[in-house]
Amino acid sequence: MLRIAICDDDSQFTGELETLVLQESQQLGIRIDTEVFYDGKNLLKSIHRGDHYELIFNDIEMEH
Repeated sequence: MLRIAICDDDSQFTGELETLVLQESQQLGIRIDTEVFYDGKNLLKSIHRGDHYELIFNDIEMEH
């Protein structure tokens, strides 16, 4: 399973990106697990807890 994190403060964008990623994975027959973060602090906390992601989509213009 491919674990993917999406981190962006725009909830509409994260929803659209998650939908696209899920659709593409279904077409390719790849099992994925997505997790959405709305700020970098929570993504970093997740990583420090030991969560790992093979792919991270990260907004480069966020507060944290």
